[in-house]
This record gives sequence, C-alpha cells and structure tokens, in this order.
Amino acid sequence: MSDKDFEKQPPDDEILTRDDVYQEMEPFEPYTLNDLLQRVSVSKGRLWSLLRSLHQARKIRKDESEPNKRIWV
Repeated sequence: MSDKDFEKQPPDDEILTRDDVYQEMEPFEPYTLNDLLQRVSVSKGRLWSLLRSLHQARKIRKDESEPNKRIWV
C-alpha cells in the first residue's frame, strides 16, 4: 500500500459498525466499556456511541449497577 492509499483509508473509528461490536459480545455475558475497548480497535467515544445505538435498537441492555459504572449485556 502506498502512502497515497494509506491516506485514503478511513480511521478505524469510521470503519467499525455497531454490528461489529455486537459480534464481539457473547450472549448474556456482561461487559464494561473497558472490556470492549480491549476487544475492538476504536476510541472510547466511538464505542460509547455504538453501544448507545445498540441499546436504542434493543439489541443489548444496559445495567447501571453503581454510579458511573455501566454494564452492557
């Protein structure tokens, strides 16, 4: 890949979709944001956005067991 081709590649944040994140999750297994950050190459803000989108689509649920701690299932 030439430097010119490399410059045309979108950052990982733009490539990763909510379905990619969903595929990384095992059914009924709880995940924190940091757990998922270790599995996918994406910024924390982008992952947060993708998780919210999955939650709104009712593909995952969010548990707030403690203040400032969310678990995604």
